[in-house]
Amino acid sequence: MTDEKAIQVSKKPELRAIMRSDQITQRFEEITGKGHAGGYISSVLIAVSQNQDLMNCTPNSIIGSALRAATLELSVDPSIGQAYLVPFKGKATLIVGYKGLYQMAIRTGKYRYLNLMPIYEDDDLTEDRSTGILILKYGNVRVIPERRTRRDQIPAGYLLYMELKDGFKKSVFMTCQECDDHGKKYSKTYDLPNGLWKKDPHKMYQKTVIRQGITHWGYLDPHDLMNMGAFDEGDDEETDYMKGVEIKELPHRSVEESLAELGYDEREEKEITSNDGLTYNQAYNTKSSNGTSYGTFTDKELNHHKISIEKKMRGELSQEEQDECINKLEAIKVLLSFSEAVRLKKDGQQSLPLE
Repeated sequence: MTDEKAIQVSKKPELRAIMRSDQITQRFEEITGKGHAGGYISSVLIAVSQNQDLMNCTPNSIIGSALRAATLELSVDPSIGQAYLVPFKGKATLIVGYKGLYQMAIRTGKYRYLNLMPIYEDDDLTEDRSTGILILKYGNVRVIPERRTRRDQIPAGYLLYMELKDGFKKSVFMTCQECDDHGKKYSKTYDLPNGLWKKDPHKMYQKTVIRQGITHWGYLDPHDLMNMGAFDEGDDEETDYMKGVEIKELPHRSVEESLAELGYDEREEKEITSNDGLTYNQAYNTKSSNGTSYGTFTDKELNHHKISIEKKMRGELSQEEQDECINKLEAIKVLLSFSEAVRLKKDGQQSLPLE
């Protein structure tokens, strides 16, 4: 066995050891809930084991991308097709599949109908110009057995039809060529020889149509939309989900070597102050509407509050209410500028330099 092969083989058990560690398991439990972390971690390890290029990616990027998928409540199991871990420049990145987008849309409870369908050359697709709705009539296909022969045909494009429970209707159609041109222009993973755009382009064509339709005309939970927009289509920036995680035991490696492999640097804690004028202590003690200190919230909870406050500010508010909202947003900004692990230390906030 060559040295190169020995390295590749050794990465898999090392990743397994890291993901099964108490720190990583706890991080997944915070997102998936107790009792679900083990199964989700297993699905990540299965996905990695099926892709040699993924085995060569940094453990930090694999775990960070998996945590992002868990935050969106999507599986990275390739057989399910909701989300994919894709190797990109030596790191794993997350690609949300069309089934994942469909799942996120449906669970909002806003849709009466949401249907994505292939369009073939002999289909009769016409537009009702008064409503903008595309009406599909199957060409010469009349009965079910004949329709099944279409499995041998290649779709010319995909049509998304959506109808929300409030009565809004919209249809979006893109040809396969339009989808491919869109991917070539916007996707960082388009040129990857082993990427989805090359291996299974029609999955990406379907994803392009449903994403364009839902994000421009439909509805997604603002938190899901914010998280997905931060990385989908191949963000090559290193994730910060792993900040503050300390791996104490790894086979044949010291703590320093393990942290270096995960991309950490030992940094001295900075004095916690804000350019906006709020000290960390002031931000920490800012109260939510139910009287809870913002400093006790996780990043996910703080982002939820941020979205809620911004939505509230779009309505009619008194000057006092506006000032209160602005102060809360500044407090959230200060708290989010520091890692969640630092804010929520088990030994309490006394170890942080407050004022």
